[in-house]
Amino acid sequence: MAGRDLLADLGRRIETAVETDDAGGLFTRDAERTAVALTAVTDPAVDIEECHVLGAYHWFRLLAMPEGAAQEDALVEAVRFLAPVYEVDPEAVPEPLHAVLAGGAGGAGGAGGPDEGMSAEEALQFGLAVCRAYERGRHLPLLHRAVELFRVAVAGPFDNPADRAMSLNNLGHALRMTYGLTKDDEALDEAVAVAREAVGTTQHPEHAMFLSNLGLALLELHLRHKNADPLDEAVAAARRAVATASTADPNLMMFRNNLGVILHVWADVRADPVAATEAITLTRAAVAATAVGSPARGSQLHILLMALQKQYERTAELDWLVEAVAVGREAVTSLPTGHPSRAEGLDRLANCLNMLFKRTGDVSALREAIAFGGGGGC
Repeated sequence: MAGRDLLADLGRRIETAVETDDAGGLFTRDAERTAVALTAVTDPAVDIEECHVLGAYHWFRLLAMPEGAAQEDALVEAVRFLAPVYEVDPEAVPEPLHAVLAGGAGGAGGAGGPDEGMSAEEALQFGLAVCRAYERGRHLPLLHRAVELFRVAVAGPFDNPADRAMSLNNLGHALRMTYGLTKDDEALDEAVAVAREAVGTTQHPEHAMFLSNLGLALLELHLRHKNADPLDEAVAAARRAVATASTADPNLMMFRNNLGVILHVWADVRADPVAATEAITLTRAAVAATAVGSPARGSQLHILLMALQKQYERTAELDWLVEAVAVGREAVTSLPTGHPSRAEGLDRLANCLNMLFKRTGDVSALREAIAFGGGGGC
């Protein structure tokens, strides 16, 4: 079904739900398949009509759902698609979402602004939905709005002090992502400061997550200044995160992967093959835990390829190079055309194949390197 046909089909289902005051038709398999297919061909930067229909679909489903994880996910999707619509025509967006989206479209939080009267609990809930919507769609105004909402939440007051610690953690996470896009030094400095404050709440049930996020913020601080002190602190925080998390924690693999990311940098700075081996082991585990076909798997394989190549260059042990070639082959086939890491992955794979030829005399490796555009010296 073509994009316009998908749009019309889903629009008719929404109209029926509104006219009959019955959203049941939005929960059928056909409706869900149509929404998934329309999402796949929609670019929020230009397809405002499609965003409006998809946002309405998720909004009406949300209203018909009982409280729980499914309703929270529907809110994230509604925010994701209705944010671009709000920027063009606020009145086209359901009124309850205006408070969620207002600041990100050019308003200002705080006294006299759209967030005046918003409770800390509401700001935390809305901030989480907006931040997750940004992470799914990468619509930059949503990230700015998430920062605003988490600032309101941090200002409090909360009935439960643990919620302020979570708000601090989330503010640090959003600021770190902001720095990654803008290289705004103030955003990174604040991200580190609020992450440290969140970690200070040692009895929080998500303390391991706070530690892991602090480690990532400190890694960015090291990469900015090339100062070893933040890097040492980043490794310590990431190790504590892994040690603190229970074996049943669903985020434990993510904490281990974050430790691996930090250790890869630490091993380069310290020229430490032992730390590099530990980092490689952690990244191998992350790859194994990521489903074949997942976009994240290609990125993890690319990280592993870089680490294996560097480890071979440190140790001259052939096994590292052989594994790098195998991982590189999978990495370049897993990363889609146009992915920012794919061209670099192809270059690295060609270099590894060329090194393999020089080390072993394997002519087939040289032919493969030439096919990938890397037949020269290295």
